[in-house]
Amino acid sequence: SMDEIECDDVVVAPLPPLAKEEAEAVVDQLREDVELREKHANAMENRPDRKFFKKLDGTLKKNSTFINRLRTSLTKQQSASLFTDFDKLNMRQFTDEAAAAITDIADLKNVDAYAARRLISMFHLRYDSFHEHLLPQLKRKVDAKTSFPQPTDTDEEIAAFRFNFLLYADCVLKKVFDEADEDEGKELANLFGKFVMKDKDHNSFLWMINDFLEAFGIPLLGLLPRRTKQAIEEHSISSLPHILPVFPKYAPNLVAFLGKHFARVGKKLKETKEALNDRMEKNFKAVHSKSGLHADDEEKEKTLKEVYVSLYVEVQRLSDLLDLTMPTLPAYVEPDKIDGISIGIVNRFHGLNDEEVAAGVWQDAQTREFYESVPNLKEKFRMFLDKAQRVDEQEQKDGSDENNDGDKDGEDDLMENEEDVAEELKSIEDEGDDNPLSSEMETLSSNYNVADELKAEKEKAKRAPSEKIDFLLKTLSECNNLELCDKFSESFFKFNKKKNREKLIEELYFGKVDATPYYSRIVATISTGIPEIGELLVEKLIGQFFGLHQDPIKRLERKMKNIRFISELTKFGILPAKKTLLFLQVSLKRFKSHDIDVACGLLEFCGRFLFRTPQTHVRTKLLLELLQRKKKKMCREERQQLLIDNACYYCDPPEVLPIKKKVRPVLHEYLRFLLYTQLKPKNECIKSLAIEMRSLPWKDTSFLRYGVKSFTRVWELRYDCIGACASLLSLTSKNMGSELGGMVVDAVLEEVRLGMEINDPLMQHRRNVTAKYLGYLYMFELVDEEPILTALSSFITFFPNSRIDPPFNFTRITLVCEILNIVSDYFEKKHKRNLHSFLTAFQLYCFCKHQLPLDVAFTLKETLEKIRAPHIYTSKEEALKAYQEMMQKMAMKQEVEEVEEEEPAAKKKAGGGDLDGSDDNSEGGSDSESDTSDDDDEDDDDDDD
Repeated sequence: SMDEIECDDVVVAPLPPLAKEEAEAVVDQLREDVELREKHANAMENRPDRKFFKKLDGTLKKNSTFINRLRTSLTKQQSASLFTDFDKLNMRQFTDEAAAAITDIADLKNVDAYAARRLISMFHLRYDSFHEHLLPQLKRKVDAKTSFPQPTDTDEEIAAFRFNFLLYADCVLKKVFDEADEDEGKELANLFGKFVMKDKDHNSFLWMINDFLEAFGIPLLGLLPRRTKQAIEEHSISSLPHILPVFPKYAPNLVAFLGKHFARVGKKLKETKEALNDRMEKNFKAVHSKSGLHADDEEKEKTLKEVYVSLYVEVQRLSDLLDLTMPTLPAYVEPDKIDGISIGIVNRFHGLNDEEVAAGVWQDAQTREFYESVPNLKEKFRMFLDKAQRVDEQEQKDGSDENNDGDKDGEDDLMENEEDVAEELKSIEDEGDDNPLSSEMETLSSNYNVADELKAEKEKAKRAPSEKIDFLLKTLSECNNLELCDKFSESFFKFNKKKNREKLIEELYFGKVDATPYYSRIVATISTGIPEIGELLVEKLIGQFFGLHQDPIKRLERKMKNIRFISELTKFGILPAKKTLLFLQVSLKRFKSHDIDVACGLLEFCGRFLFRTPQTHVRTKLLLELLQRKKKKMCREERQQLLIDNACYYCDPPEVLPIKKKVRPVLHEYLRFLLYTQLKPKNECIKSLAIEMRSLPWKDTSFLRYGVKSFTRVWELRYDCIGACASLLSLTSKNMGSELGGMVVDAVLEEVRLGMEINDPLMQHRRNVTAKYLGYLYMFELVDEEPILTALSSFITFFPNSRIDPPFNFTRITLVCEILNIVSDYFEKKHKRNLHSFLTAFQLYCFCKHQLPLDVAFTLKETLEKIRAPHIYTSKEEALKAYQEMMQKMAMKQEVEEVEEEEPAAKKKAGGGDLDGSDDNSEGGSDSESDTSDDDDEDDDDDDD
């Protein structure tokens, strides 16, 4: 089915192996068929004599009724009674009509094929002339010239042919026609071969061929299906009878013929897969081009997929039934995206000024200040610089002026060409370690040694501070904000010596991972006067990167620290951004194990900066797309896929449209302000808001409608303000005498009903709040007991244990408990009896659910104890018994009330027949007095109860 398709290529799930029970059922069926075949072959010698038939009913009426039932009701439900009636009837004179009736039942719906085969066997074993009438009837139904179905036939016609064809084959293979003069085995083989040949061009009835082989392939061909054979061997089933074809003369030729047919359909399947791959490739290219995918092309791909899946399923079945190997199919390979993408990429950051670019790169003003406002300390500490570090001020000024003049002219030259970058990145698509960067990696990593680095790190940790510079470097770990970083940088200028510079680089290199942003700012600040610091540190980090890159499965923490330091230096401009992208390309080239973590780490630390910088946007965009394609092909771990998705999302988050604020009238906004903002669960607040509410124009229909809506949507309030909202509604509606309270109650009851009909998990909070609000409305006398009881009853009677209230859903139980916890203390005595009746039904409803979770069970128990339920049942049987007794008492009470209502009417009718009016009046008066006294007595009894 289409539900089994997964990934971009169309992959159909293989046939599942047979369970032990299924394999045993196949073996038992084979053994029963062998025994039945022997009975049919010896039927002539074992048929009953005339004395047996004299005991049976041979009347025309009974036999005609039985034959009519054969034509109309041979279903699973009626088959047992048909077998019983057959044993009682003598149908010697009606075998021709019975044979015609059996062959006509194919047009019925829900016909039982097993019952039909069993009846044929019973007829054949009892009546010698039955097979003579059945054979021509079935042959007429399966004739090759007139009865073979066409692809244009209706489903009913195709189903009727299938039924008759399988019935004919069953009779031939079970020796029902063995007494006939013709060779029915040869006729069956020819008929099946003609049907297969007729279907070879369109394969519309390959499923029917498989159905036939699945039902009779073992006795006809002598072949066990592959799955059956494997299941028998796996479960060591020893009761398998000896497998031989019923007609060994024709079986070898038929097996060879079906093998050729399998080769034909396998070739057709391969051609269909090639056509599907071609269509998918064309649609893929159309999607990633400017023209887009046309609806007709999408429909063609969908149709081809359905044809391929249906054909594959049937070829797979045929392969199993004939125990042949499935053909090798061409797999769909996703085409190269770069050619199509490089045409459509637009550098949307090209042409922006510095302010606009910075606004997109940095997340906020504070981050931008941290990375861009680096103080230039060269002039301030010029006296501490070496002679080699001092540059003639005039030359520097002239050079800067020339650079400024050429910035605008050279900006376009800095922008990379999309097609050139795409061509350059094509080599990264290939998997493996051989790439043009390997020689550069060897050069840069030749001076790096992990063992030497670990040894140097240990020696540095053991070394005690002995000079002033050592005490200054000790404070490096405390630099955790912008001011401290700049202060440290200023202090270091006073120790500007080669030895001290090496110590600083060593301290930064082995520093803490979480301090790399602050270390990078220190490097950027010091590099304004001493560029050697940044150059040496960058060179050391690059060598470390390529050295660690040689081993893809070790020292992940050191790799992540290295790539984070490189990323931070890139954002400060110490390391060129285009060179940083080289590290991403190296990781994407091999894309194994730690390479994925390093690539995602680089994108998370400086991917947004690279993506939104105009000079590196195009290359970063192409590398992100390449990363996504590599993820689909090579990533199998969920952790790695999540890393890649997070990194890409951080670099290029989807555009978020601004939320449009809904414009409302001023009075509506004021009502919302009072209700949703100012309302607090305090008496003083509620009374003050009620005074303001009364001043609103509630007589205006539109405002009243909006007020009802606002008071109904209590799920927008804070949870502790629900009772306050009900109290405010009570004060507002009672003092004004408006329809507000009744309309809100109706809306809340409708909301309760809506929650039961939808039963969406996303509405859980809304339903809980609405139920609690309904209880508070009763507490503040806005609704009577009857609607509350009706709402409670609807929770347990509105389609319980159905799709909208499945047995494993316990929401309604919690809603009932919410309402009962609030309203139970305020019920009057005359309504307590109805509440107790509801509690009995409610406990039965709870027992009909699956085992309650602990939180729901404790909530239910606490509620029943709080409201002092008269009975708390411990089992479903006890609750059901109490519920049945309650229903009996209610039925008896209703009967008594009906009788009492009928008696006054009967007396009045009898009194109306007298001629003496005075007597009528007097009797009527006495009757009315007695009725009144009786009613008073009943009221007194109710009060006593």
